[in-house]
Amino acid sequence: MKFLSNFSLAMKFWLIVGLFSVGIGIVAWSGLLSAARLGQNMTQVSKGQVPRLQVIAEIGVQARTMRTRHFQFLAATAPDRRAKLWGEIQESDESTEKAIQDYAKLATDPADKENAKQLEIFWRSYADGAKPLQSVLEKQGETAAFTIVDKTIRPRFVDDFIPLLEKMGSWNKAEAARLDKEGNELQTKARTLIGGMMFVCIAIGIALAAITVRAIVRSANVLMSSLDGLQKNEMQGLTDAMGALENADLTLSVHSNSKPIEVEGKDEFAKMSTVFNQLQSQVRDAVISYDAARRAMSALVSDVRENADEVSNASRVVADTTDQSGRSATDIATGSERLARSATEAAEAMERFRQAIDEIEMVSQDQAAVVEQADASLMTARGALDLVATASTKMAEVAQQGGQAVSETIGSMESIRDQVEATADRVRDLDEKGQQIGQIVSTIEAIAAQTNLLALNAAIEAARAGDHGRGFAVVADEVRQLAEQSGAATKEIGALIESVRETVSKTVKAIELAQECVEIGTGQSQTAGGSLSEIVTSAEAVASQLSDMTTASSELEAAMRRVSESTTRTANLSATVARDTQSISEAIESVASISQEAAAGAEEMSASTEEVAASASELNTLASKLRGMVTSFEVEERNEVRLKVA
Repeated sequence: MKFLSNFSLAMKFWLIVGLFSVGIGIVAWSGLLSAARLGQNMTQVSKGQVPRLQVIAEIGVQARTMRTRHFQFLAATAPDRRAKLWGEIQESDESTEKAIQDYAKLATDPADKENAKQLEIFWRSYADGAKPLQSVLEKQGETAAFTIVDKTIRPRFVDDFIPLLEKMGSWNKAEAARLDKEGNELQTKARTLIGGMMFVCIAIGIALAAITVRAIVRSANVLMSSLDGLQKNEMQGLTDAMGALENADLTLSVHSNSKPIEVEGKDEFAKMSTVFNQLQSQVRDAVISYDAARRAMSALVSDVRENADEVSNASRVVADTTDQSGRSATDIATGSERLARSATEAAEAMERFRQAIDEIEMVSQDQAAVVEQADASLMTARGALDLVATASTKMAEVAQQGGQAVSETIGSMESIRDQVEATADRVRDLDEKGQQIGQIVSTIEAIAAQTNLLALNAAIEAARAGDHGRGFAVVADEVRQLAEQSGAATKEIGALIESVRETVSKTVKAIELAQECVEIGTGQSQTAGGSLSEIVTSAEAVASQLSDMTTASSELEAAMRRVSESTTRTANLSATVARDTQSISEAIESVASISQEAAAGAEEMSASTEEVAASASELNTLASKLRGMVTSFEVEERNEVRLKVA
């Protein structure tokens, strides 16, 4: 992770923020996509397979009901009963036709649409073939009508219509099973993907945040410790030395013990470390310059003392002995020149020291500017963290809305389940009615058998009666034929009822399968809701982590303010040292001026012996004044002067 040290603080925070945002977006997108695909599967089941299976069941019931009504119509003898049955046949035809058209509207697969069209063709062929049944029964009798029902249109119903209807039902069942399998696979993949992405994003985000915050805190602590050491050691030492120098004490030395900071990376802390190292170098140079100036001042004061004594002695000798005035003047001039040179050297040393202090002040100002820039970067990063926290809260709200949508989907699936249960109840009711019809048909079969037996007995009695019973024999034969036709019709009706019961049983099983699919879909929707709840929880956890990072950035901002205050104190101390250095420079210039005056006096004494006494007196006065000025300085012995620079 050393490459992070090449990024600025703002770039580091934006990198963490970006990773969190991308992770949250991927997790939320995956969850919403999985929920959408799961909802799409449920929609296909609820709006596709379930309604189509219901319509197929309705088609089978209505078609078989119409087939049963045909046989009941042939078996009925009362005109009112036949008229009622014929009306029910027409209603069954219309209901079946409408159900087939409804199925065609629900069909989406091209092959399924083609099957719906073919099913409608088969039905129209069967229904149209049965339309002449009433007129044939009235004009040609029951035998011709029974031939139409049992021979002409039966293959259209049994061999064409019913197999295609069962094929369509099987296809819808297979399609529902496929969607159920896809839903289970989708649910498993969604769980794995969301869980993995959540773990990876949170792990990477926490690792980067921990590394970044630890590096920032470590750099801030190192910088603060170094600044504190520089302020307490070198800068405080210079301040104390300047105070002692102001009190004419040249014995206080300054030691430089601070070590430079190792610079790593290119961020704001690396820049501040570089500026600190420059400041430390300038302070070290200032310490060296101060010590050189202190030694020069000590030498100057010692020279001034010695030369002041020499000047005073020479002045007294000149006052007593005019013969030695030339030599004394020469000695005075020499001493004054030495004093002037020493004062000039001290002034130059103090000027170099003042320049070093000025450079320290400039570096301190640059460091303060860098600290302010770093503080601004931290404020920017904190604003970015606030934005991401807001985005995390918004993402949690979106996930909650997705959870609400899944809850609504669950409600819809439960409603579909109720509808499927109601359909199953109606189909079971049809099954019960079919059983009742079967009982009625059994009764009709018994009646037909009894009628056939009675017709046989009547024929026997007519044969015994001879010619008188011939007409009765014809009637008995007709009755027997009707009994046989009724028996055949009831058998056909029984077969149809059994077929209806089988179809109803299959329909019940299909509806139960659809109900199971709906139950599974409801469970998957609830699972999707749980996944969205996990997304909400994760988003809230991310928001909490971002809040912790915001708190850490606030603490780091406070540390940067303390660094800024330390830099400001360093600049103030540099300004104080500069002012004290200026005062010392002025004092040295005053000493140089006095030395020049002494030299001028010596020259005047050498030029005019008449003024020797007056010049000697004046020179004695100046020497006393100079002695008084340097007496206040406390200096080290020349052979004991030491400078320690670390």
